Amino acid sequence: MVRLFAAVLGLSLCLLMVSSISPVAFGGDVVEVVNGDTNGDGERDISDATYYLRWLFRGGPDPVAIICPEDLGAMVTELEGALSAANDALAAVSSENETLAGQAAGLEAELVAANDSLVVATTANSVKDEEIAALQAELAVANASLVECEAGLPEPEPEPEPEPEPDPGN
Repeated sequence: MVRLFAAVLGLSLCLLMVSSISPVAFGGDVVEVVNGDTNGDGERDISDATYYLRWLFRGGPDPVAIICPEDLGAMVTELEGALSAANDALAAVSSENETLAGQAAGLEAELVAANDSLVVATTANSVKDEEIAALQAELAVANASLVECEAGLPEPEPEPEPEPEPDPGN
């Protein structure tokens, strides 16, 4: 049992030595690091972890890609351009909104004036309706008086028929 334990321990030490001496043993040659991928296979795997452990204990070139200041300047310029375009679009939309707000205020003023005119016309119509109702009541009273008067009058005598005039040539 002790022999088995010693053999496993020895094998583990050998693997540790090989992996710390050469990351090529696990992942191939070290290439440009992109997003943590040290061997260029497109994913972060055990070979990348081995390289990072070697770098941690032995030093060497930094395995993390650093953005160059020129690239950052290009990115800043691109973002400034996008910000400028967004500000221009915002200014155009803001001026359009101000124009629409002015039109809305004008339409609201017209609506208030039309509403006031409608209130005045409705009031005038209700006054005229009251006048018409009063005139109809007076007309009904006058008609009733006329009917009373006609009922109280004797029947008129029929007018005699006029005699025909003689012909002058006879």
